[in-house]
Amino acid sequence: MALGTGVIIRDAEDHVSGLTTAATIWVAAVLGTLCGLGYWLLVGVATVLIMSVLTFGVTLEQFAERIFKRDNQEPLEHSYYY
Repeated sequence: MALGTGVIIRDAEDHVSGLTTAATIWVAAVLGTLCGLGYWLLVGVATVLIMSVLTFGVTLEQFAERIFKRDNQEPLEHSYYY
């Protein structure tokens, strides 16, 4: 079950990268399995959806960051947890 773990990297500042690549490797494995099982319609639809998310995901992420960006970068307090 170590498929894709070799591309996930954490640097000295605890920034994690490679998660999208690892997830894409898993998706490619699933699509290959579906091809082997003969689910061609599902493979086609899934491929179109996955390619659109990978293509336009960065743009949507930047748009969401602009809309939901807070003025302060402090973590939110959730007093209902205490």
